[in-house]
Amino acid sequence: MRYTDTETTMLAGKLSAGSTATIVLVDMKTNTELTLSNDSCTETPIDGMFTWDTANVTVGEDMHVLYCMTDTGGKTAYGKVVIGGDMVSSTSITNVVTTGNEDVRQIIEDVQLGSWALLDNQMVMKTQAGDELARFDLFDQYGRPTMASVFKRERV
Repeated sequence: MRYTDTETTMLAGKLSAGSTATIVLVDMKTNTELTLSNDSCTETPIDGMFTWDTANVTVGEDMHVLYCMTDTGGKTAYGKVVIGGDMVSSTSITNVVTTGNEDVRQIIEDVQLGSWALLDNQMVMKTQAGDELARFDLFDQYGRPTMASVFKRERV
């Protein structure tokens, strides 16, 4: 998953109920362990489910991070997350790929930041401003129009 650096992001792992747990984060690009202000995980009301708040670490833009939670009994839970960055930041893929082609960049931003809705067996995509960007007919696995269990979409 990708989270921006302004979101409150919780990492989660299933460990032994009633234990205490800590976490280690590794920057995948540099293969180095990150310095944390707090490495303690918190058990949730769901037995054995632990969380950790990414506010306890300072990350660079678009940092790909591996994490490992370990409880007192030695049980571990692993995961990967992308923290930081923004789909419209100056270093994001939309700018890198579309430099010099603002029309394509605007379409990518509208798809990423716009909205969509299912209406009358169609998916309607809208721009950030609310204008219709694209419309698709929706079909189930048998080729029948559907609003649920969508298997295929075709541009109208």
